[in-house]
Amino acid sequence: MFARQAASIGLEAFVTSAMDGVVSRAGAAHLAAALPSGRLASGLGVGSLFVREEPSEHPFRPVQGRIRLPDVPGLGLSP
Repeated sequence: MFARQAASIGLEAFVTSAMDGVVSRAGAAHLAAALPSGRLASGLGVGSLFVREEPSEHPFRPVQGRIRLPDVPGLGLSP
């Protein structure tokens, strides 16, 4: 809602994170994908600069600066 209001007056929004885990990054990636413009880069892969204990394989690992969203409903994570 706020991002659409900002866009209506010429402002853009982006999503960033710091030391979030996989679940937080999943939510942030979905939020970033839903923003009106998508022109601004979102900083969602910076946690790995600080934390090396992230699971080795998960669907929200940035690859070449991009996070691919799954084609399934929900966050796309399994317990």
